[in-house]
Amino acid sequence: MQFQFQNIAAQASKHALWLVSEACYVNTGTVLYGNARPVAFLHDEILAEVKQELAHECALEVQRLMVKAMQKYTPDVLVKAEPALCRRWFKSMEPVYGKDGRLRPWWPADWSWEPDRAVMEVDLAA
Repeated sequence: MQFQFQNIAAQASKHALWLVSEACYVNTGTVLYGNARPVAFLHDEILAEVKQELAHECALEVQRLMVKAMQKYTPDVLVKAEPALCRRWFKSMEPVYGKDGRLRPWWPADWSWEPDRAVMEVDLAA
């Protein structure tokens, strides 16, 4: 049966979610095992809760698995995935790296909700 590209991309995205879930719950040889869990799958994004101290490593492993899954279905297409960290999900989030070269949580420039202020200031100073 012949499918259009959208179906192939959807199959690859579901495969990526499977690989990430397997790494989180079954594969003891990955940083995701015991340190992360997927909580939402939004179109082509896997949202996961991760332990803060391993967030950078977990994000890079999720990125690797997503690229691996897509390459299986589209071997002749350049595949990229962009990891990002946040304390709250924002549609416009982007990867942000701290002075140490590690991913740090992204915050919108206009975010001013008082309960987030203290942790936001720490994140932005990193």
